[in-house]
Amino acid sequence: MSFKTAMDSIRERPYLVVIIAAIAGLATRLIDSFISNEVITGGQADKTIAACAYLTLGGWVGVATFVIVAKLAGRSIVDEHYRGFALGGAVMQKHAVFSGLTAALSTGFYLVALQTYDAAIVAALRASQVIWVICYKHFCYRDKTPASVVLGPAALMVLGIAISNFSLAISAQVLLLVFLLSAPLGAVSEVEDEMAATASNATLTTIWRFVYLSTFGTVLSLLYAMYSGKFALYLMLLAERASEALPYLIGLMFFVFFANGLRARAKVHPKMDTSEVMIISNLEVVALLVVVLVCQLGFGINSFGKVEVEPLRLLLKIVGAIVITGSVIKLTQNKSHFMRRR
Repeated sequence: MSFKTAMDSIRERPYLVVIIAAIAGLATRLIDSFISNEVITGGQADKTIAACAYLTLGGWVGVATFVIVAKLAGRSIVDEHYRGFALGGAVMQKHAVFSGLTAALSTGFYLVALQTYDAAIVAALRASQVIWVICYKHFCYRDKTPASVVLGPAALMVLGIAISNFSLAISAQVLLLVFLLSAPLGAVSEVEDEMAATASNATLTTIWRFVYLSTFGTVLSLLYAMYSGKFALYLMLLAERASEALPYLIGLMFFVFFANGLRARAKVHPKMDTSEVMIISNLEVVALLVVVLVCQLGFGINSFGKVEVEPLRLLLKIVGAIVITGSVIKLTQNKSHFMRRR
């Protein structure tokens, strides 16, 4: 069997495509954590400025990496309809701009929330994004998959992440920033990504969406750095960390390209929808927990993050991982029943 035949066969199995994308997504999470913890840091009091510098550097390194990797593997691995970098048409551009803008705004509100609130609370609330995806897709576009098929698994997935990150310290402000702003905007971005890929192809959409995400993300980072009075620190981090971070960012963006591109490819498959892709993609959370625990407990490595090993907290993490995995199993069962009834 030739490589082309093998890839054509894989692309006709959307669940397998999403799982491969999730493996690439796991690699991006690990490299992302390493860069944030070890490479681009601004001190305990300046994590948001460090994040802004990271977003700016990562964004434009990502654009260059995406174009190069797309030329090498954008057609053979991600989407067979890719014919090289181009504008892609007005419809694709409209959806890609909207997807990039809403992704940048979603990330901005997410970073503001992380400044003040516990990361576990923010992660749990942001998991509600899949529910917003179902709502936005239902009211604004025609669903390929009925809401009845995905609502139960989506609720299970949100519950699993909430259990993993259990906390009672939830205020009205963090609900506003994450549940009512970041999560819905992220949901719109995911659906518009699907619409752009449908109008063109997954590879070209992945490149242009990231161009707009990087552009809007850079503008937001500049505005925040100036508004907070830390513009000098922002520029210093860009200048001092660029050369050190470059190899890590190239590696990160290599995996981001395949994670985003393959997810976009799965979204446009006739038997798959954005909400389903998001539910299955959260298997990354389970895999990340396993990898970080092995690194932390087995090798004493905390560069990829740190898991609380206090018995109750660890038990909640494990239960949450089981529930997330159960949400994917439930989704496949619901989808199988739905396909048999058609």
